[in-house]
Amino acid sequence: MIAMADKLTYEELQKRVVELEAQNLRLAEAQDELKRSLNFTESLLASIPTPVFYKDIDGRYLGCNTAFTEIMGITSEQIRGKTVHELWPSDHASVYHEKDLELMKNPQLQIYEFEVKDKEGYIRPVVYHKTVFRDERGTVAGLVGAFVDISEMKEMESKLKTSEENFRAIFDLSADMQLVIKDDEIIKANKKVIKLLGY
Repeated sequence: MIAMADKLTYEELQKRVVELEAQNLRLAEAQDELKRSLNFTESLLASIPTPVFYKDIDGRYLGCNTAFTEIMGITSEQIRGKTVHELWPSDHASVYHEKDLELMKNPQLQIYEFEVKDKEGYIRPVVYHKTVFRDERGTVAGLVGAFVDISEMKEMESKLKTSEENFRAIFDLSADMQLVIKDDEIIKANKKVIKLLGY
């Protein structure tokens, strides 16, 4: 039994009720703010045309955006809680995992060129950008990553290289003397010039 001295007065009970109601109101406002923030983050991710994914400290996927789903053929719900080895068992998965571990040990922006195998089975050259995110104590809690498909850039590089090789072959094998001069200085000469001048 509670002694008479331990019993709260009506005014004290009323004050306590007001304090609890205020605390509940602050909690409800904080929950609303958290929901707004979560909705905003989900909308932001969905609107980004670059494939984005995020993982926990153990390398398990927490989710991804729509662009990731469109390329990889797997939804945020389907990847949640899985590792790269469970989803895409291959040499690629081993490289992804090693890079993730490297990032966790050395938490700074990580950029590297590699490849992904898309939902159609095509290998795409990509550039990865990854960084860590931290918990409320400032401890590394996981990573956020994105990749940019550089297939077109690689194709253009290949075409330029082929064009340059073709130009060099035509230039070198020409029966006429061919020179490239810049600012009154010879910067390139073909084999015919070299043969005739002895240089």
